[in-house]
Amino acid sequence: MSTENQPANENPAGDEPTGGGKPEYTPPASQEELDRIVESRLARERSKYADYDDLKKKAADHDAYLDSQKDEHQKALDQTKADTESAVAQRYLSKLVSSEVKAIASALGFNDPSDALAVIDAEKLPVKDDEPDTEAIKAAVEKLATDKPYLVKAGSARPATRPRPKQGERQESGPAKGRAAAALRQLGASRKSS
Repeated sequence: MSTENQPANENPAGDEPTGGGKPEYTPPASQEELDRIVESRLARERSKYADYDDLKKKAADHDAYLDSQKDEHQKALDQTKADTESAVAQRYLSKLVSSEVKAIASALGFNDPSDALAVIDAEKLPVKDDEPDTEAIKAAVEKLATDKPYLVKAGSARPATRPRPKQGERQESGPAKGRAAAALRQLGASRKSS
């Protein structure tokens, strides 16, 4: 075979293009060729994980073997550890709910926020994702405040802020202070002269 019939830029062996670079990309000519390419790549990926089910079964068998090798003492320790972790988590969550009840009761103006906790059973309050359900707790404490108003400070339902003047009304905070100070000076001067 002579090289006279082949173009100068092609590799006679067909392995790699000349210049040592990657082969040039040529898009698939037909849908069948594209399907063949995709199937070959899927087959390569599936072959990587072909033994996954076997490994999963072996891991389960190994865990079962380790459990069978534990003596009664170790099993009792494991159970006690799990029970203790559960009890600690429940106690921690109960303290979180109690703190949330007290904080909301304080914000609503209860005389003693712990009174709200004494009336509301913190164990029965809802919990979402191992966190206190703030909205439900707030609703329960607000209901308690309306059902037993003697637990709430008188007049605490209103915010302790001054009303804002309506549009068009004048607010006389600056000049009124000046007039009051002038009146006090004048009163002091009149007392000195008398």
